[in-house]
Amino acid sequence: ALSTNATGGDFGSEKRHRNDFALWKSSKRGEPSWESPWGLGRPGWHIECSVMASEVLGAHIDIHGGGSDLKFPHHDNEIAQSEAYHFNAQWVNYFLHAGHLHIKGLKMSKSLKNFITIRQALQSYTARQLRIMFLLQQWDKPINFSDQTIAEAKDKETRFNSFFNRVKELLRTRPPYSIRQKWEEESLDFAINEQIATAMAAVHEALCDNFNTSEAMTQLDNIVTAVNSYMVKSENPKATLIQEAAQYVQKMLTIFGVTDNADVLGLSSGAQGEESKTLSNVLTAFASFREQLRSTAQADKNKMLLQMCDDLRDETMVDLGVRLEDKPDGSSVWSLEDPIALKREIEAKKAQKKREARMKERRKLETKVQEKTKELQRWTKALVDPAEFLRDESKYGSWDDAGLPLTFADGSEISKKARKQAIKEMDKHVKDHNEVETRGGESYVQSVEKE
Repeated sequence: ALSTNATGGDFGSEKRHRNDFALWKSSKRGEPSWESPWGLGRPGWHIECSVMASEVLGAHIDIHGGGSDLKFPHHDNEIAQSEAYHFNAQWVNYFLHAGHLHIKGLKMSKSLKNFITIRQALQSYTARQLRIMFLLQQWDKPINFSDQTIAEAKDKETRFNSFFNRVKELLRTRPPYSIRQKWEEESLDFAINEQIATAMAAVHEALCDNFNTSEAMTQLDNIVTAVNSYMVKSENPKATLIQEAAQYVQKMLTIFGVTDNADVLGLSSGAQGEESKTLSNVLTAFASFREQLRSTAQADKNKMLLQMCDDLRDETMVDLGVRLEDKPDGSSVWSLEDPIALKREIEAKKAQKKREARMKERRKLETKVQEKTKELQRWTKALVDPAEFLRDESKYGSWDDAGLPLTFADGSEISKKARKQAIKEMDKHVKDHNEVETRGGESYVQSVEKE
C-alpha cells in the first residue's frame, strides 16, 4: 500500500495526475541513453530500483531496506510501478527504514562538512567498536556518532573482553564437567542460573520487539554482571554454569557481527586440541614467571626491570596477539586476541596517559601562575609607603603622623572599632613593606613579574 504522504507535489503540465512521476527521462548530451518509443532516454530514478530488484528477486520481495528519507516518494513510487507491472497487490512484505546517521547531534551531510567515510572512521576506531556503537542504539531511529557514544562502545568492548578473559582464566584451573549438574534450590548457583535464564529470555524478547539490539545488549551486560558477581561471591563457582553463560554471550555477539570469529572475544564450544593445550600451558607458565620477576623487582625497587616487564606486556606480547593483564593482587592473566586491535587499544591507552599527563602539567602550571599572580599583587601592594597606605580621600578625611585615619570623609570622628581595624591593616602592611624592602624592593617585584 502507498504511504499517506503520497499526495501533493507540483501538478506539472505533462502530468495527468498530481501523483504521476517519471518512468523514463530524455537523456542530456553525455548521459547514458537507450532507444525507446519516445526517443533516446534513460530510466527514471524509481524505475531503476524496481527493475534491478525484480530481475534478481522476481515479483515478490520479503524484505526491502533503505533510509527513512526514502519512504516517500521513492519507495511509494517503487510500489506503484512494481505492483502495476507484476499485477499483484503486495510487491514487498516488509520495509525496514533505517534512521539517519548523525554526527554529534547533526545529520551527516557534505553541506555541513561533517561527512565521515567508513574508511576514515576505521582509521580511528575498530570495526568492532563501530558495530557495538550501532548495536547500542535503535536501528530505526537517528543514530548519533559522537565522542560519548564511541566512548560507551569502547567501554562495552573492554567490559566484554575482561569478562571473557576472567572466564577463560577460571576454566583453565577449573575445567567444566562434561555432564550437567543440578543446582540446589536455595543455593547461589541456583539463583545465578535463574538470573542468566531470565536475561537470555529477555534478549529473545528484545530482538522480537523490532530488533531492539540496545535492550538485547543491556541484557547481555546483565549476564556479564551476574557471572562476574558469582565468580567473586561463590567459594566454589560451577565451571559448567559459567561456561554456558559465557558461550551464550559469545554466540549473541557473533550473531550481531561484533566478531566473525567465535574465538576472537570468547570461548570455543569445541574441545581444545593438544597444540592449543600446550600453548595454554606455556603462556600460563610464562605469565607466572613474569609475576615472580615483577614481584622481585618491586621489592628491590628496580625500576629498569619493572620497565622491561611493562615493555614485554605492552609491546612484545601485543605483537604476538597475547594480552597480559596485571591484577591488583600482583597476579597476571593472559588471553589470545587480534594483535592489530590489541595494539591499537594499547596505543590508545598510552595516548590517553600522555593527554592526562599534559593536562596535569597544565593544571600545575595554571596553579603556579595563580600563586605567582597573588604573590605579585601582594608585593606590589607592599611597596606602598606605610604613611600613604590608608590615605584614601574617598573614605577618610584626616590622618595622624603615622598615616592612621582620624576622621571619615564626611568629617565625623572615626569609631574605636574602625580605628582598631585600621591599626590591624596597617600593622600587616608595615610587616609586608619591611619584608619586600628586605628582598630588594622594586627590583624584587620586577623579578616576580617576569616569573
